[in-house]
Amino acid sequence: MASRHLSIARLLSCAACVSGLILTGCGSASAGRRGAAGTRADFVAEAGRVCAATAKIGGSIRQPRDEAQLVVFFQSARSVARSEVAKLSALHPPSGKAGAYARYLAGLEEGVRLLERAAAAARRGEKAQVRAIVAEGNSLTQRNIANARSAGLQGCAKEG
Repeated sequence: MASRHLSIARLLSCAACVSGLILTGCGSASAGRRGAAGTRADFVAEAGRVCAATAKIGGSIRQPRDEAQLVVFFQSARSVARSEVAKLSALHPPSGKAGAYARYLAGLEEGVRLLERAAAAARRGEKAQVRAIVAEGNSLTQRNIANARSAGLQGCAKEG
């Protein structure tokens, strides 16, 4: 029985980590929305505000305390991630950063899909599948961080 609890505890810990990792985006800027960015500095600042707001909201998602709470946890994280993607998609990067920004957005969209898969696997009680998705999310996070940096978004290039 002790090994089962350890496994569940590890799974819950990983679930909390993966949502934070997939929702990559932190920053110290205050949240706020001013529309599409016109200059490179405006673009970076607005993206930073979106990432900061996402990190704050994502950090407030109630952490799962048992397996039954995993589905709600992943669904909440998915909702926050979808909102982030929608807000960031409305921004217009400078032409020299458009390709890198498109790759960054594609990675965030992939994160949304991973959270959907994690919620479905948790709903079915497939702990091994949830663990596999967590591992996939960890790898995706590293790519998203690199893509955010390539797009010039240092404020979005942080874990959690």
